[in-house]
Amino acid sequence: MMLNRYGSPGELFYIDEDGQLICRNNHVFEMNGAERLLREYRNSVGCRYYRSGKPRPTSFALSFSGGISAPASEPTYQTINSKAAGRLLAAGGVYNGNVEGFRKTAEQLGGDAVKGYEQVLNEQTAGTAIAAASILLAKRPIELGEVQDITKFVGKVRGDSVLLQDVEITQINYFKRTVEETAILRKEFNSTVRKSFLKELSNTPEAMNKFSPEMLERMSIGRNPDGWQVHHKLPLDDSGTNAFDNLILMRNDPYHQALTNYQFSITRNMVVGETKIVPWVKPQGTIYPK
Repeated sequence: MMLNRYGSPGELFYIDEDGQLICRNNHVFEMNGAERLLREYRNSVGCRYYRSGKPRPTSFALSFSGGISAPASEPTYQTINSKAAGRLLAAGGVYNGNVEGFRKTAEQLGGDAVKGYEQVLNEQTAGTAIAAASILLAKRPIELGEVQDITKFVGKVRGDSVLLQDVEITQINYFKRTVEETAILRKEFNSTVRKSFLKELSNTPEAMNKFSPEMLERMSIGRNPDGWQVHHKLPLDDSGTNAFDNLILMRNDPYHQALTNYQFSITRNMVVGETKIVPWVKPQGTIYPK
């Protein structure tokens, strides 16, 4: 792989004998760009069929212009061992209920991987996070005691793990409302309730300390700040109402998306009139994150 037509094949990225894409210098990119490229490469390879079972290794003999280039030096294998990699491993440990196993992987990577891991999980937070993940991902039966005092939730957005803190996790008896009843409540919310909620919220110290003057001006006329959504803590599809204490303004990406993805996953197969006891995630306060 070359970044321009004058570079040599494999100068920055190359495919090794095992079909893995290797980056020679992770620091060339900002915002973890190299890691994202490597991840997308693995995802792409996983969706393709190769006659030999893997992509062909990079050929170092010919340059792009057709001339013979000098033999490349022995490839320097780069290990992804940044803090970002450690944070991803921590999320994987929570998601799979195997914090110790994923921590060992971070230790084996070396570098700053362990530091990144500990930014997300340490001895004080690991137990609670695993319990939350286990309950919410239905990896084992739910008991009432397990949902008490849990304040963290691990959701999914576009395949990536998202950690939400300062949430309440409770068991609710989810009752599937009729489409007609839900539509009436939704119409009321869209026409008047959301506007009134945002107008009232715009005058609170919490909102004034959180949002820019431009965002506050939008809220004062009943409009969402850019990138934010008003969320029902208990959904209208269940027993939720349009009361202000059931509403919260949430940053859409990734937090609101993570919650709605989870809610859809546990209720999508329910039919009208059906009831089901489910673990429910409720963000606290009126603005999330604070």
